[in-house]
Amino acid sequence: MMVDPEQALEKEIRRLIQGLMTQSDRIVLPAYRQLYEAGSLAIPLLQRELDRADLSKTMRREAISAVVGLTALLHDIDEAASNVFIEKALRFKQNPALASALRAVQRYSNSKFRASSFSGARIFEEATLDANYDATTHVTEWLQRVSSGDLKGVSRIYIVQTKPSFDFFGNYLPTLSVITLVLEYAVRTWQPDDPAPADTS
Repeated sequence: MMVDPEQALEKEIRRLIQGLMTQSDRIVLPAYRQLYEAGSLAIPLLQRELDRADLSKTMRREAISAVVGLTALLHDIDEAASNVFIEKALRFKQNPALASALRAVQRYSNSKFRASSFSGARIFEEATLDANYDATTHVTEWLQRVSSGDLKGVSRIYIVQTKPSFDFFGNYLPTLSVITLVLEYAVRTWQPDDPAPADTS
């Protein structure tokens, strides 16, 4: 029996909203994955659900979680489309937690990363990282030693300066099918027992 793709996506939207409102990763992650992999086909459904949210009224935490989760998924698929919604939403007097979370999503942009690809996965290196460290090259060399089975399902790899987070007052990076690597610079400060630095004056 053939499954109607549109009906299948409608089912996943319902599952995603249920999981977001109950904060159940077990429900959210499979639904999120199915909708993300549907790509542009999921955009009208996400926009429809977001348009149904009454942003002029005070929202319960469950509703805030649903709006933020739907916005994050839309942003993951199409940054421009999600930014249109976020700009509209921020015109209303918001619960501070909702406004902060939407701004966190909006601050993320692929344009802030140097992009490349390896074995079906896209690699995003934060543009503010010193290119002389060749971080992407090192990661690619590491990936060559990882079995294809272990990389199955990994769609993106992010190389960033600081550990990312996604909360109502923090930062956001996509989390689905993603590996995030934090590049820590090795900096050794001068210690009292070290030889005094040479006078170059």
